[in-house]
Amino acid sequence: MNIRHLQSLTAACLLSAQVVFATPFAFVCNSSTNTITVVDVATRDLLGTPISVSPAVDPLAIAITPDSTKAYVCNNGSDTISVIDTASGIVTATITVGVLPESVAFTPDGS
Repeated sequence: MNIRHLQSLTAACLLSAQVVFATPFAFVCNSSTNTITVVDVATRDLLGTPISVSPAVDPLAIAITPDSTKAYVCNNGSDTISVIDTASGIVTATITVGVLPESVAFTPDGS
């Protein structure tokens, strides 16, 4: 990835996506492609292919558990939360929640 690509990614994040950090990675919601992009913050490289949350749609917000083992993604367009194993990049569960979820958070102890 070159600096122009990173600048474009940063601009896109500021306009329409949420970025969260699970050191040493950043997780970026890509609403238009229903994916999560993982970026190595030290090298600024994209890691692998984006993680698909399909059939869920419109990933809008993301939170990483305090132990950095899971990412919880609010899928605004499908009223669900996708649970991603951060080590494997695999969606391990999809949880149906209320209408138009917009945020998710954890207490410091992960509860």
